[in-house]
This record gives sequence, structure tokens and C-alpha cells, in this order.
Amino acid sequence: MLRHMNPASRLAQLHAHFSSLKQSLPMMTGWLQYLEIDPNSPTSEEDAFAGMTAALAEIRRVQERLQRLNAPPDLFARCADILRQTLSPATANASFSGLKDQFITREVGLALAWATWALRELDDPEMDAEAFRSLILLLQEQEQRLAAHQVSNAMREMLESHVRQLRAALRLYKIEGPNAIHQVVREAYGELHTATADMVDQAEATPESKSALQKGLELLGKAAKAADAASKIKKFGEDFYELGTKYGPPALDWAKTLLEK
Repeated sequence: MLRHMNPASRLAQLHAHFSSLKQSLPMMTGWLQYLEIDPNSPTSEEDAFAGMTAALAEIRRVQERLQRLNAPPDLFARCADILRQTLSPATANASFSGLKDQFITREVGLALAWATWALRELDDPEMDAEAFRSLILLLQEQEQRLAAHQVSNAMREMLESHVRQLRAALRLYKIEGPNAIHQVVREAYGELHTATADMVDQAEATPESKSALQKGLELLGKAAKAADAASKIKKFGEDFYELGTKYGPPALDWAKTLLEK
């Protein structure tokens, strides 16, 4: 049975992770573990800082959502302050031992549990693990394809950008939920929708170029479908195919047949 998550329950999950972190470890290690970032990656710290920034944004989001419900602000204010202080980029190199006393308290746990309940109408089903793994595999395959194929610099830059942005959205899924994935697909659609005639010609220039773009569209479509399944915003993927095939340039003519599979 799939779990349902909302912004507060995702913060509660993050809180639980750090509550079990060994006291001697720096907070950065906890972030690398939670976001499943390879510590040997040249962008590991940059990616971890992106997670910290996302977490701070989600704390604000929870407070704003509670405010819309006219909930008493003091019920979550202290918890929000402690989360900000502990999960801030400023503490990245601090050991957890100096932060745990204020972080692991009954007050914080109760506030997160209450906020999770209060925001239950925002619950989304958690993304299917198999769909998540499939997207990661497709990303890896597209990276390898772009490295091996001869495509124009402009098209390579565009498709590599889609891969980077989607990978980042998947990395932050445990913090932000499906919203970031939807945003990446929207932006990619906009870029394809406004593609120049030269870009369209480049897409048709060689079988390798056409294949790279086709696989890029397939990746975006499957990401949209996975995000739809993990969100109350339904049929986003279908809208993506429909808009692309109705109004997009010839480069999008493959979208419907490729992405509805």
C-alpha cells in the first residue's frame, strides 16, 4: 500500500532521518545520506546545499499553508524556527552533537505530527518505487546517448539541461514531492514549444539527432506520468502530449506516439 505524503509529513520524515544521525557526524553527511548523493561526486556539496535550500522553502510553505487554514501560528512557529536553525546551510559543517538537544524534542515531534494532520488534504500518494528507478535508468541512458551521439551543440545543450534539471528534481523528491518534476516538464515543454526553425532542422538532420530528441521526449513524458501518479494534479502528462502535438513545432510531432506508450 502506497504511503501518502504532504509538505509537513515530508519534513517529519527529514526530521526522523537527522534524529537518527550519529552525533559525531557533520550535518553535510546527513544530507548526502538522505538525498542519496555520492560523496565522491564533484557536485556533491552543491547538490546537498540545494537540498538544504529546498527544505527551508518547504518550512515556509508549511507555515503559509497553515496560515491559510487560520491555524494559530504559535502551534508551529517554534518548530519552524528550530528546523530552520538546524537544517540551514550555515550548519552544514557542524556536527549533529551540537544541534541535537533542540532538534530532538517532544515539542518538535508533536508540532510536525499536528501539521501533518492539519495539511492532510494536501496528501499525495508516494511515487511508485519502480517508476522512480525507471526514470533514473532513463536519465542514465540519455546521458550515455548524448555522450556517444553526434548532435548539434544547441540540441545537446538543451537535452543535457533537461537531464540535469530532472535529475535534480528527482533528488529533491523526498523534500519537495512531485511539484519540482512538474516544473521541469513545464519548462522543457516551453523550451520545445518555442524551438526555432534551426533547432527543428537540426533535430531532423541525422538519425542520431532524431533519436536523441525522441528519447528526450520519452523521458519527459514518463516523468510527467510518474509525477501525475504521485500528485492530485492529474492528466498533466496528457496535457503535455496534447499541447505539444497541437501547437508545438515539428520537433514535437513525435510526442503523442512516443509518450502515450
